[in-house]
Amino acid sequence: MSQDQANIGPEGKNLNDSSSQDGKIDWKGYTIPKTSPQSSSDEEGEYSDPYQHDNQSDCNQDGSDQSADDFNKSQQEDDGSEEEGPTRFDPLSEKRSFKLDRSKEKYAQKYFNRHLTDEMIHLSILQSAPIPANSFLTPPKVDEYIEDLVNDNKAMRFLRMHDASLKHVQKRIAQCMGPMAKVWHELDSINTENPEQNQSSMDIFDVKELMEKCILMLGQANASCLYERRMNFLAKIMQSTKKAKSALKENEQEFKGGEQLFGKNFYSVLDRKAKSRKRAREMSWDMKGEPPAKRPFRPGPPGKPKANPRGSNQKGFRRSGPSDGRRGEKIGQSSLIRQIMSGVFNTRPPLPRYTETWDVDQVLKHIVSLGDNSSLTLKMLSLKLATLMALTSACRASEMCNLTLEFMQLTSQEARFTLTELTKTSKVKDVARVITFHSHDSDKLDVCACIVAYIEATKEIRQETSKLYISYVKPHKAIKACTLARWLRTMLTMSGINSSVFKAHSTRSASTSKANKFGLSVEQILSKANWKSASTFQRFYNKPIQTGDEFAKVVLTLQE
Repeated sequence: MSQDQANIGPEGKNLNDSSSQDGKIDWKGYTIPKTSPQSSSDEEGEYSDPYQHDNQSDCNQDGSDQSADDFNKSQQEDDGSEEEGPTRFDPLSEKRSFKLDRSKEKYAQKYFNRHLTDEMIHLSILQSAPIPANSFLTPPKVDEYIEDLVNDNKAMRFLRMHDASLKHVQKRIAQCMGPMAKVWHELDSINTENPEQNQSSMDIFDVKELMEKCILMLGQANASCLYERRMNFLAKIMQSTKKAKSALKENEQEFKGGEQLFGKNFYSVLDRKAKSRKRAREMSWDMKGEPPAKRPFRPGPPGKPKANPRGSNQKGFRRSGPSDGRRGEKIGQSSLIRQIMSGVFNTRPPLPRYTETWDVDQVLKHIVSLGDNSSLTLKMLSLKLATLMALTSACRASEMCNLTLEFMQLTSQEARFTLTELTKTSKVKDVARVITFHSHDSDKLDVCACIVAYIEATKEIRQETSKLYISYVKPHKAIKACTLARWLRTMLTMSGINSSVFKAHSTRSASTSKANKFGLSVEQILSKANWKSASTFQRFYNKPIQTGDEFAKVVLTLQE
């Protein structure tokens, strides 16, 4: 078959012939009219736009009616060339300026500003034109080691929130591939060599509907971007993400397409609400017959503060008495304040964080199941060492992360660390605290052996830091207390402990409660945990250990 025969359409017309009768182009049996900026669609017999196209004459930036052809012709005359060459791509040409007509603009603007729910998009679009299952269309997840590199809980929460908003926009963009891929598949399956063998199930109206769905999905991606941009400003202005989301949801109709991100309508709504709240307060004062509440205490005397009398601890002005003229009465002894505090106590009585603690044996069994130190990865070795040291020393995470190799004495029987930095309970006259770890008969539970293995495993990747604990991901810097606490929570989760209830600090309660249960004296427990009084241990840390409900099992046992 020759090349000319391959370009013959189903009606015997040449597909490559762009100069058909009546100024029209034939594409696989469909007649497509030529369009130009000067042509009008009001003539009889020509193609009518389904969006009710309103043609407008193009004009230059200076307001003249010079057409693009006249503009190009004038450019040729300026160049001094009378010969007409082929049409070249010109980004400065007036032909490149294009606007949607009124009906198309109204359709696109509606979905470029209005947000649709995921359920609505799935039912109306993605159910008939699903997203391809290619992996590059799925937004990637944040790596686990990023949190270690950031090493700041507050900053990480902000980054996760910002990443979630960008991930939502990325998801909206990927959803555009649903209808677009379907159109692409149909067009790519066209057999240009033998058009008679094309057996597409779609007609031109199906393609038009899919293109409208593509425009809709692109509009949803744009609407998501607008939502996140407005959230960034409102969250800062209102000092609350929750209030910002509520304001955007309530005033969604006020954000119309325009050159401003918020517009005057939204400002008018905020101004109207502020005035209504102010007027409501004034009406409340009028109905009660009372002026606005004043400050409960009278201001101090004007002028400079008097010098403090000898033996007085007061600085500056003396505190004024209550507004009813009673002087010399302390605020805590006021009958009104005492009634309020009593009501607060009855409404929200103080409750301990934990009413019971977890079983240490459950975590130790999991550590034994991990195997020898030599077979563990650096991550698992770090988690194991942190857990064993927290249980055997009853230290806080802030104290453990300050342990250094410079002030370590390691022998075959014990490892001694001297804390050179201040701790939570440090006083002026306190001496440096020494934390001691003793070896154990079981190699898998030996803290000293685990310390030696950890130092050997991190010898090649250590930088200039002398801290014992370093991050197991690059750049392997010294960790902070929040990272060490996360290691402990991870080990508790792996051991089957509910880490949503029990945090990293619960290791002090679990280890000391087990020691007290097995008969260790209170003086030894206080010395190990660095507590000053037994009441601290008995009130906050000595908790019953979780066990199975044996009572229920015995009661529900059937006797034969």
